[in-house]
Amino acid sequence: MEVDGSSDKTKPHGGSGETTDDSSTSGKPRSEGSHYEESELLNLITTAANEKGGMVAAAASSNENDFDRAVADQLNRMSLDERERTLEEMHGVAPIHDETEELIAVKLKELQENIDRAPASERMMYDKALIQRGGSDYLKSRRYMLPFLRAENFDIEKAASRLLLNCTIKAKYYGEETAGRPLCLDDLSSEDIRALRSGVFGIFPRRDRSGRLVLFNHIVCTSVDCPLVLHFFKAYWYIAMSIVEDDEETQKRGAVSLLWFYHGQIRYYKDYDELAPDMNKPWLPLSPLKAVHVCVNPESTLKRLTARYSIAVSPEDMRYNMRLHVGSFTEIQYALTTFGIPMDDIPITQSGVAKAKVFHRWIEKRRYKERILMEKEREAGAPVHFLDLDTMIDVPTNQDVLLGVGKPISNHLGNKAFRSLVEMLTPRWENSTAIADKVQLSWEVVRHIQKIGGRFLKRNPKSDWWEVVSDKEAREKTGKLFTQSRTGPRTNGQKRGFSAVKESSTMLNVEDLVALEWQRLEELSEGKRRRVNDQSRAPSTETSKSCVPCFNLPPTTSM
Repeated sequence: MEVDGSSDKTKPHGGSGETTDDSSTSGKPRSEGSHYEESELLNLITTAANEKGGMVAAAASSNENDFDRAVADQLNRMSLDERERTLEEMHGVAPIHDETEELIAVKLKELQENIDRAPASERMMYDKALIQRGGSDYLKSRRYMLPFLRAENFDIEKAASRLLLNCTIKAKYYGEETAGRPLCLDDLSSEDIRALRSGVFGIFPRRDRSGRLVLFNHIVCTSVDCPLVLHFFKAYWYIAMSIVEDDEETQKRGAVSLLWFYHGQIRYYKDYDELAPDMNKPWLPLSPLKAVHVCVNPESTLKRLTARYSIAVSPEDMRYNMRLHVGSFTEIQYALTTFGIPMDDIPITQSGVAKAKVFHRWIEKRRYKERILMEKEREAGAPVHFLDLDTMIDVPTNQDVLLGVGKPISNHLGNKAFRSLVEMLTPRWENSTAIADKVQLSWEVVRHIQKIGGRFLKRNPKSDWWEVVSDKEAREKTGKLFTQSRTGPRTNGQKRGFSAVKESSTMLNVEDLVALEWQRLEELSEGKRRRVNDQSRAPSTETSKSCVPCFNLPPTTSM
């Protein structure tokens, strides 16, 4: 489903508008263009929903409460642990799989053995890709295989099936030559590029509160210049595979998605049904989205119906991780903020104008990276599929410390934690008389940031990517911050958070101080988590104009 976004800042160039689709499907109305008209779409969804029955029929009911009751009935059939896990994933507090190098090595070996034993029909495209130039090195590399294991939580059989399916579907839509190497922008047609740049898609430059990447899909903001929905899906699949390629944090934690049914006119393309089977297959090297927020304009009956229908027909492993928000732009912004989504970064204005600058910059960064790969390939005389993970970082993690100036950098979660740690250790710094002791303390801070998975990053002005700086530069940055913390003004926020450990900070090392603060944060987090669960189980008293969940968890006493 896509729409006509006539108010977008970003307009694709060229194209001849709509094209005629002569294909037909029994029992479905057809208009002359590439998509159904609004009245046809309304009838199409209602008819299909009534044929399917159950929750899908409830989604098309004129009484919107029927859908809430249908979802609640399905939730009643889930165990308490399953519902608890769903809530944890929605709010980003679900545990991630513990990984060790030994475990990864064993699982990668088992995965390769499982692939080798797969039926020939499933391996057909994989085997073809193996004999391509550089195909074997790519398909059997750790960087290619590990995301599939993480996507399936290290389930070997499911990971093998996902990997083989990835080769097959990539070859089907992008060409057989892409099965044995990473996708690049040159693999997209001019129509695909137009869809990519249309303002439909976006990637938030900051992660959510839990460290997950936030994707944006403006369902109602596409150009009429793309005659088929296929072009939008090929663009989305390229984005998904690109972000997973070098982002281990996204591989481990998954991603969050915003589906924006708000501005514009919904259009349902006629080739959607042909793509639906491949769209729902588990073939991307990315785990199912941990949280999907469906945001809807309350004034449009069709948008509310389409949003409910989309939730009802979603795969079961993702359906209950979808939350419906119906309300004004401001109400939706507030609701998403409670889930830890940085709404300052949303790539659309209140009037519906797409803010595509950040995403267009991402496209140019991808192009720059692919050009570097080609140059390295020419130098090496052999295919080069991957670059160093420390040289081209797109979205920093919440543990990273960013070097630079400006409010976005200062407000980055990793920088806030870094400043807080330095603030706690300032008494030790002030009581140290020897320069060597101050240097040692700076190194302790740097090592601690690295131990928890953080990096010290600086933006490359040429490529616009973040790059890891040397340990020496990180230590110098830490020492400079210690000096500023000692001589400069301290804000109320810096003082308030660590008053409990300030008096003893001259006697504790970095690990002890962090352990004390971590214990305090754990107690606060547990309290918030209990409140979230209680609120989610409480019956809703909101009106249809409010921004509310698509379901309310029933009381656990019914289990």
